[in-house]
Amino acid sequence: MSSEIKQYKPNLSFSQRYGYEPLPEPMKLEQLSANLRRVLCDVIHADLECFVTKTGFLKEFDSEGLRLVQRVFGSYFEETEYYIANITGESQYYEWVMNNVQSVMIKEKFYKTLNFIEYFVANVEDSQATGEIVASLFKEHGACYRLNLHTEHYWFYPISCQEHGESIENSLQTLHEHKRFAASKHLRDACEHINQKQYSDAISDSIHAVESVARQINPESKTLAEALKSLENSEIYIHRTLKNACLKLYGYTCQENGIRHPLIDSETANVGEEEALFMFGACASFAAFLTQKNDQVQNSHS
Repeated sequence: MSSEIKQYKPNLSFSQRYGYEPLPEPMKLEQLSANLRRVLCDVIHADLECFVTKTGFLKEFDSEGLRLVQRVFGSYFEETEYYIANITGESQYYEWVMNNVQSVMIKEKFYKTLNFIEYFVANVEDSQATGEIVASLFKEHGACYRLNLHTEHYWFYPISCQEHGESIENSLQTLHEHKRFAASKHLRDACEHINQKQYSDAISDSIHAVESVARQINPESKTLAEALKSLENSEIYIHRTLKNACLKLYGYTCQENGIRHPLIDSETANVGEEEALFMFGACASFAAFLTQKNDQVQNSHS
């Protein structure tokens, strides 16, 4: 099934190699290249074909394929599975499904395409294999999104560059392995806010991820400053400069109106995409750092 699908490489065309056409530009947030969309569409089509039987000239989905289609399109269109199952006549159902996949993957806005991929990967039988293929394609094509494979339900998060993506991926893996589910949830919410251009909310949720880890380690702490101090008392050494940097970031979120406090004299907080992406990556890394430091202390006492 998914694991047998050909791995596509974004090789340059003859025209691009010899200067007859321009080289592809690096993708930005809110962009999915036509090439990436095409290969992702091929992956989903190929997965669906595994559930198809043929009677004469008529192609039909088997029972497992029908359930997959109903779940995925039900989530995407926000309709009941019964509605999706009866949306068209039996002889046209295969064409309806494949044409809609083509439309969603090639023509839809980037966030709707990402929504669909998340729904599909979550419901396909071998989510791990399909997820790994999708994740590799986003990396190979230089997209500014990565698929997080370290939680029960996979989800996309934004990145500013390849190095930024690798750092966040390692942090999310650490949080998952140590069952820091609350921190992972805050980071996922931060991603949703970034995608919706709600940058102040994204920053707030990012810092919440750090607070969550710190207070899980020491539940008696009420603020991040108290939590970091109590961690030091628990033999978790944090360099003074690093601790102060984190506290200053926390202070920034408290001082900027519209992030952790109500707006006063403007309609929006004075933050943008760059600040939100930076805070997302910094907080994910610091949450993972605290988790690893606590793990070292626990292991030394065992």
